[in-house]
Amino acid sequence: MTILYAKDVQLIGDVADMHDSYKVFVIESMLKEIDSGIKPYEHVDPTNKTRFNSELRKLKSMPSHLGLNTAPCIKVLDSIPELLDGNMIVLSGGIGCGKTFAAQVGAFFYNWCERYRTTYRKGIELNVLKPYYTLITAPDYLRTRFDKNAYDVSDDYFLIIDDLGREYFTDSGFGIAEWDRLFDNRYSKKLPTIITTNLKPSELKEVYGDRIYDRLKQCAVWCQFKGDSLRVNGK
Repeated sequence: MTILYAKDVQLIGDVADMHDSYKVFVIESMLKEIDSGIKPYEHVDPTNKTRFNSELRKLKSMPSHLGLNTAPCIKVLDSIPELLDGNMIVLSGGIGCGKTFAAQVGAFFYNWCERYRTTYRKGIELNVLKPYYTLITAPDYLRTRFDKNAYDVSDDYFLIIDDLGREYFTDSGFGIAEWDRLFDNRYSKKLPTIITTNLKPSELKEVYGDRIYDRLKQCAVWCQFKGDSLRVNGK
């Protein structure tokens, strides 16, 4: 299985979309520009609504060609306080609506907020923005769990599970059990997690059963999107 590293970003399997990756690194440089205007010991604590909303407006006002004005991006950015509180985010929508890109943008902004929240709490200055996340598709995740020698992403700092519902299930129920284990592990440890899926909530319940559906309803913010594919529209 291919594992690609780009700076501090880890892409596992077949998720290396160069166009999206380029956009994300441009956004990273813009975040650092905003970052340079913040004095030591200042923070972007989401409980400080004025400060948090001010920085969020800066991010949303970035050039439209970066794709931050899509519904998934806006919803993810607005849901960052939920991630900081230990909840997960589920992005549900059709193919090509921008879910995966939005999840990556969320990872960058989360790290940026968490840096200043940590600085505020501990009274230390952190000079390096940590845009680290792991992005893996649902099929690739299950393949790693079948192989005992494969890299285990379960405890990675920020995890994006892409395309939940596209994986193959065996009659043993192994896949369902693995998702239950992963979601329980990450929620109990308050590890930031974003899940993307083409399934509607009712379809997800039908595929994964009541236990996983109820767990996600309890510990995740659900964001559903409608609209045409941005890939088809050339955006």
